[in-house]
Amino acid sequence: ARQRQQCDTQTKALVVLTGLPEAEVRAAADGPQADASVPWPALPAVPATALRQRPDVWQAQFALVAAADSVGIAQAQLLPSLSLSANWLRHDVRAGADFTTWSIGPLAVSVPLVGRDALRARADAAQVGFEAAQVAYEATLRRAVGEVEQALVAQAALHERQRASALAADSLREVLSATEQRFKAGLASLGELEDARRQWLGAQSALVGVRLAQLDTAVTLYVALGGGFDPAQAQDLNRELPR
Repeated sequence: ARQRQQCDTQTKALVVLTGLPEAEVRAAADGPQADASVPWPALPAVPATALRQRPDVWQAQFALVAAADSVGIAQAQLLPSLSLSANWLRHDVRAGADFTTWSIGPLAVSVPLVGRDALRARADAAQVGFEAAQVAYEATLRRAVGEVEQALVAQAALHERQRASALAADSLREVLSATEQRFKAGLASLGELEDARRQWLGAQSALVGVRLAQLDTAVTLYVALGGGFDPAQAQDLNRELPR
């Protein structure tokens, strides 16, 4: 019952991870299973550029770029602006009523004199937002690197555990075979035979447990590397969204 509960829980997790219907996930799980005796490959390293496939890193990066653009826009509002019209009249020199705009022929210069305190406050707020986005981006990168490294360490450790568990299971299988021969020859009791069988079954169960942990770690590493997120597709979708 406990194993059935564990299998159902993992099935639900795979449905959430893949977005597939539960019937398809269960059908795939009921298909041919990999041989547990085959060594599970250990991934020694992944390229650092793979972190760009994580949606949280991608989102934090774009938030940082947007915050930087906001700083530039807010600071630009404090600077004079120059515009060009199509008219040129002799002695065409005018000033605005609030002395913030001067026109010389087709040129118009606007200087933000009124409300500069509000503009400075807006620029300061944009700078603070940029610094906060930078801190959030760095924290996201550190978390991403930590999750990937932890998954790689766990995968390497489980690779060694599988080798040791497989060796123990093979050794106990030989012990069981030898005990069976001794039992048939009357040199071992039934208790010794069943004890050897119990130890071998325990080793087999431990090997299956390691295999299960390896599969869980593989999923964890897959999620840590972005879970199949494609930044290129996300950018294409962003371009297609109505403005």
